[in-house]
Amino acid sequence: MYKKLRSYLKHHEHSRLSHIQVPGDGLPPKQSKQWIDIHEPVEIEDKLLERNEGHFGQAEGAFTEGELGSIPFDGSGRLADDIIRGRQAPPVDEVIQTFLEELKRPASVTTIPNELTIDEVIGKFQNWKESTSTSPFTKRHLGHYHCLLRLMGQERPDDEPDESITKAKAIFQAHYSILAHAVKHGRSLKRWQKVANFMIEKEPGNPKIHRLRVIHLYEADYNLLLAIFWARKLVHSAEDSGAFNQHCYGGRPGMSAIEPVFLEELQVSLAYLSRTNLAVFHNDATSCYDRIVIALANLIARRYGMSQEVCSIHGETLAKMKYFVSTALGISEGSYCNTTMTPVHGTGQGSCASPPVWLQICSVLFDCHEQLSTGAEFFAPDRQTVVDNSMAGYVDDTKCITNDMNQTHPHTVDELVATMQEDTQIWGDLLYTSGGALEIPKCNFYIMHWQFDESGLPRLDAKLDTTIQLKNGDRTESVSLRNDSVTQAHKTLGCWKSARRDQKRQEIALRERSDTYARTIMSSAVNRRDNWTAYYAIYQTGMTFVLPTSYFEKKNLDRIEMKAVAATLTKGGYVSKFPRKVAFGPQEFGGLGMRMLWTEQLVLQVKLLIKHLRCPSDHQKMLQMNLAWAQLGTGMGYPILEYPDTNIPHLECAWFASIRNGLTLVDGSIEMTTTYVVPKQRVSDQHLMDGICESKMFTKTEIRKINACRLYLQVTLVSDISTTWTKDSSMLLPGK
Repeated sequence: MYKKLRSYLKHHEHSRLSHIQVPGDGLPPKQSKQWIDIHEPVEIEDKLLERNEGHFGQAEGAFTEGELGSIPFDGSGRLADDIIRGRQAPPVDEVIQTFLEELKRPASVTTIPNELTIDEVIGKFQNWKESTSTSPFTKRHLGHYHCLLRLMGQERPDDEPDESITKAKAIFQAHYSILAHAVKHGRSLKRWQKVANFMIEKEPGNPKIHRLRVIHLYEADYNLLLAIFWARKLVHSAEDSGAFNQHCYGGRPGMSAIEPVFLEELQVSLAYLSRTNLAVFHNDATSCYDRIVIALANLIARRYGMSQEVCSIHGETLAKMKYFVSTALGISEGSYCNTTMTPVHGTGQGSCASPPVWLQICSVLFDCHEQLSTGAEFFAPDRQTVVDNSMAGYVDDTKCITNDMNQTHPHTVDELVATMQEDTQIWGDLLYTSGGALEIPKCNFYIMHWQFDESGLPRLDAKLDTTIQLKNGDRTESVSLRNDSVTQAHKTLGCWKSARRDQKRQEIALRERSDTYARTIMSSAVNRRDNWTAYYAIYQTGMTFVLPTSYFEKKNLDRIEMKAVAATLTKGGYVSKFPRKVAFGPQEFGGLGMRMLWTEQLVLQVKLLIKHLRCPSDHQKMLQMNLAWAQLGTGMGYPILEYPDTNIPHLECAWFASIRNGLTLVDGSIEMTTTYVVPKQRVSDQHLMDGICESKMFTKTEIRKINACRLYLQVTLVSDISTTWTKDSSMLLPGK
């Protein structure tokens, strides 16, 4: 069923490569304007082999040359041992020296035993989708292992011995014994030392040679070892010991791509609430998995507790690996391999070790950046809760951040830009040290700099025009980057965000996605059952990903989903104008059980809020600080989330305002043990803004001006401006 739905809804998915385009004007692919189609199999093979050999040999940096470059693929040797133990390293510059110091194994990390149990092997195979492509040369793909496990699963204690089950157990035991022996003694099997580079188009219909994606197809049992030891044992061991930098989110249990987006949302909201200047630079690492230096990968794995035997398997296999290319025309006869003259780096996409390896490298780089950079500091109004942050990211999408919250006087734009440039250059240098590089065309930055109009209301400077200069790792080239306006939306991890908190671009993207789904589902031949499956499994999943950190109004989300809901009802056997109250009503009361996007937004927002308020992390501290600043900034005498139906037009946090609106519509509230309400100083005292908002005498703009005046005077209560009330507490005494 899902295969059929995919053919209807995702018919533009990547297909196998049958021809390629190469530059016809002699220029590099990124600069070429003329392209030549190549259909000849032999020529395609030659061009792709040449392209891949160059692509996987582009890593540069400290670990590809000199003394550090002499460390073997398995991360062993005297120099590697000295680095892991924190002994004297070769004299290098400050960035590399800091990086080497961070490679010392922390005392909390313990060595992971080089032992493999049969239950671990069975568990991984059972959870591995049989449709995953593996073993292109031996043809021992996952179906063979699944077939053995199915036969073994049919065994019953009381049944007579079955010959097929007995043979299946013996065959699987033989497979396990080979793997266990290899792990115990650190041996790489010869059949593991071939890999097919599966070539697909990044953009469907664009076979330009520099726009191709390479997927490594390894032997199934070799990739299984990588999954067990890197993705399971090493990652969970490092999590338990607290060895990972907490601002690395990719590849960690319980983390998702929405976490760094939410963190940036909280940081931007805090800049609004505290009126502090902020600069954010979004980085993108080019071909991060393909530029991993294998020796460094295994050295860092040892730092996190991986045994030398398992690192030897990983290093020896990749050192002796032969790389073939796979297209719609088959697997090539020619290949390339790692040599002294043409080194081949990268674990590549398709390796179960790639995500955890990049997580380990990124975590060490983040630790280094925190030491070398200025970064940003955020704190609560009472300064009891403080968060320092210089980097955050998910896999290759990272960001540098700096602010002036801890400064006595606000930074000028030039000071903010200079700090941001220095911090970003440090990150570029660290990335170069590890073998990586910045993808400059995908990088961007914005500056939040506050100005105040004549009435005292704050506004962001939308006309800032400034640049930063970045140099490459070996200082042979430099590039200039101009800042994005605070009104310009940027895409980060699938979400469109702008410092102005304008969601127009995100609304356009969601509406295009929704309308495309509506057109596709209406023109497809899906039956009623498949229609409802597609609605819940594909439409809802795709549309709700960005909603936890969004703050759309109900009318906007209703407009976004209008065509998709009508199409789903029509294909489901109902008229397109079927009553929406019944369509979205619960099934136990006769409704269809469809889910409105605005209710999904509220549910996801509240889940995200509660999750991070309950789990100790920087997200928890940032949420607490936002609540404290929002409570102080509004000056209200009650918790703003506990009483969402009250009018607070001067609340500066758009995310909290959205939650309040949603809670009001469902007659809900959120109670917290800590309210952050400024306590009254005496009997009959009152909060100034309570009276202002309840009086209904002022417009929204007037309330904002009054609140700006209150914040300037640093007053919250009546007792802050007077010591005398009338007996009935209705007014101040004259002259007091």
